[in-house]
This record gives sequence, structure tokens and C-alpha cells, in this order.
Amino acid sequence: MNSTYRRLFATAMTLFCAAGLSAESYYLESNERELGTGDFAGFNPTQDSHKFTATPEIPEGGITSADDVTLEWFSDISGVNVDVNTFEFISSGRWNNGFSFKNNVVIKAKNIIFKSHWNNKTGTPPGVVYDPNNSDVRDAQALNIYRASLTLMGNFENSSADFYIGQAYASGTCSLTLSGYDANTPATYNFHNVAFSYDSETSGQNTFTINDGANVSINGLYFSQSNLAEGKTSTVNLNGGTLEVRSEIKVQGNGDNITFNHGAGTLKASARDITIGLNGMTANLAYNLGSDATFSVDSGRTLTIEDGVTISAISGQNADLRVVGGGTVRVNASVGAVNGTVSVSENSVLDLGSSWVSNAQTVSIGAGSSITTSGNIELSDTSEIVLAISSATEFASIEGASITTSGERYGSLIFDINASAFEDGTEFSISLSELISASDIDWSKFDISAGQYSYSIDGSSITFQVPEPSAYAAALGALALAFAAFRRRR
Repeated sequence: MNSTYRRLFATAMTLFCAAGLSAESYYLESNERELGTGDFAGFNPTQDSHKFTATPEIPEGGITSADDVTLEWFSDISGVNVDVNTFEFISSGRWNNGFSFKNNVVIKAKNIIFKSHWNNKTGTPPGVVYDPNNSDVRDAQALNIYRASLTLMGNFENSSADFYIGQAYASGTCSLTLSGYDANTPATYNFHNVAFSYDSETSGQNTFTINDGANVSINGLYFSQSNLAEGKTSTVNLNGGTLEVRSEIKVQGNGDNITFNHGAGTLKASARDITIGLNGMTANLAYNLGSDATFSVDSGRTLTIEDGVTISAISGQNADLRVVGGGTVRVNASVGAVNGTVSVSENSVLDLGSSWVSNAQTVSIGAGSSITTSGNIELSDTSEIVLAISSATEFASIEGASITTSGERYGSLIFDINASAFEDGTEFSISLSELISASDIDWSKFDISAGQYSYSIDGSSITFQVPEPSAYAAALGALALAFAAFRRRR
């Protein structure tokens, strides 16, 4: 190694070591430990009730995004904007097995940890008996968003945690937003429930938002759990990422206005069947679809959108309906607002009840997947259906009562054939009724294409063929002429 390389290597190692040494772990203990009432309000508190002791002492440059911070014996978190490597908050547990967020709180950390001194109270105010030496620390259970907006940006793992967006004693306007750590780094959130809660006041507008990069898994999503007053507004924004619901989505209050804005990202049903419906309540429930809305349902599971739910397009977007995962999406509500792409893949089923997506621009079905309806398949000369075929035994299918048309034609029927379908020969046949099962169907009304492959319809089946070599030669010749003309133009 020559002297120049040695100097560069030494400089790089110095910088590397300096970067490693710059990260610090801080322990911050509330000065209100004996009362358990102090709030964490930032690393530079002004009020005595927010102050703390720090070990080690915080330098003039302050705590950085590379540092780990543990905070203990505070009661709540109020009005902070935190950006650290690991953020661990251990509540005093004076009021419950958790704590509250007040005002606007933003926490960005690669690891976010919420804990509490467990069962650290007896009695009720003003006669609470509190132990400032309780060493029983467990994952926090109740995370109350108390007239506040809370944004988390980082990994959060706590299977016992319930986020209450609002509370029966004070709701106002509250929100929970979950995002990726940054634009290039996703974040995983795994906790118990999200519950929209309200007080008895007439106002109340609470929001749960999932942004790009946030992969969220929860047990249940509950609306107006406290149910103290009617007319509250609850909004779920799925802007990206994934929202996996393992158990249920449940409406529990009358008179509420509930809106799902599913513009992008994935709503996933995994462990159980999931129903989006009114649950016998007199609420208003709207499900708005955007241009990249996806439903993922595991094999053997069903996600159902019940009758009574209003499906609309998000303003300024086409309403797409994409189904993946191998399970079934059943839509008993009207799908007249679906005016974008309908896509069903990965051996999934889209059951449209008695409706058909007559306003969709394209209906695309992967091999092994299907769309079913107990009603009519309504087509027109602008309809486009794409059926994928992997082999003579694995292909897309559609099933309905009958096919109807408002014009003279059914529109385009495109067969997307995988080349491996011809591994056993130069042609194969599929029964027409297996591809589209419906009465009163006139196959001559389709504008059929099969890409590079030819086809013929004979009676009750369609046969796809690999073109003869002469056809390939003609195609190659046309390509060569086009390339030559391109070169002459250049």
C-alpha cells in the first residue's frame, strides 16, 4: 500500500470511528417522579413540571438523530418534535397502563418504544395512591390521543397497544398518522387496535392516516367505541403502504359519518374474514377508491363490502379496484362508481354480488383468478376485457347470469397468453364456457385478439396456435423494413 492510499485509508477510518463515537445513549428522568405527573415537552423544557435530569449531560449541540433516548417517570407527551435513533418512553403509570399525547406530537426514530410502570395506581382522583418506585415495567397498553395530532415515523412493535383517537373525556379534533421512516426507508407498525372515541360534545372529527412506507398490522379498527354522542366524523386515509386488519372492522355508534379514502396502498385481510359494513347501526359509511387502490386477501379468507356502503371515486382520480393475495373480495354494494382499472390476480376472486363494473375502463384477470356476478355482465363497444392464460388448464374466467350490451358489440376481448402454455405442442384448446360462463353470449360480438398467437373458434371451444414459421418470417421482414426506414430518416 503506497503512502497516498495509506493516508486515504487512515482518514476514512478516522471519520468512521468519529461517526461511531458521536452517537450517544441518554437517560432522561422526570423531576416529577415523586408525583408521576410531569409531561415530556421536549429536550429544552421551560416549565418546571417538564424538566428532567439527563445522564450523561446533554451537550451544547443537543441530542441528534444518531442518539438513543430513554425517558422515564413522565406522565404524558406534549407538543414535541423528536428525531432520534431509538425513542423509548416509560410512563410513570400514575393514571393507567399507558399515557396520553397532547397537542401536536411528531416522533421520528428507527425504533419507537412505549412502556409503562404497570398498575401503578389505586383509587381515583383525588385519592390516587401512586408508587414512585414501582419496578414492574411492561409494554404500554392504552395510548390516548388527547385533543392532539400524533405522527409516528419508525418501527413500532407492541402487540398489546391500543391507540385511542380521542377519548370519552375529551376528543375534539384528533389524528394518528403512520409513515415510513423517510422517503427511502419503510417502517413496520404492529399493535393491537385503533379505536375512534368521542366525548359528549357535538363536535368531533378524528382521522387515521397511513402514508407511503408504512406497513401497519392491527387486530381491529373500531368506530365510536365510547358512543357518547351522535354525528361524529371519522376518516381513514390509506394513502400508501399497507393496512392489515387481523380481526375486524366494526361500526359501534349510530349517526356517525365514516369515510375510507383508499387512494393508494393496500388493505389486507389475513387471519380472519373482514367485513366493511354498518353492523346494524344507522351510520353513514362511504368507501372512496382512488387510482391505485388494492385489496389483498389471503387464500381461504374473504373481505366483504356490504350493501349500505357507498362506493365513490376520490375527487380527481379514477376509481380502481385491484384484488391480490389468493382470497375473495365480495362487493355487495353498488360498483357503478368504479371507472378505472379492475384487476384480479394471484388466484384471487372478485365477487360482485349482483352487479357488474360496467363503467370500468379495463377489466383484467390473471390466470387462475376470476370475477363472478349473479347478475348480468353489462358490456358495450368500448369495454375491454383481458384474460390471462398460463396453460390449457390455468386461465382467467368470468361467470355471470347473462351478457347484455347497450350497442351492437361487446368491445375488446384480449387473451394474454404466456409462451409456456405451448410447451407441450403448437396449439391447445379451452372450452368457451370455462372462460366466460353466461347465457345468451354471442362470441362473434367480441373483437378478439391474442397477441402474437392465432386462434380459431369452433363450436364450444377456442383453439390457440403458434403461428407458422412463414408468419414469423413475414413479421421479421416487416421489422427489418421498419428499421431500415428508421435509419434512412436519421
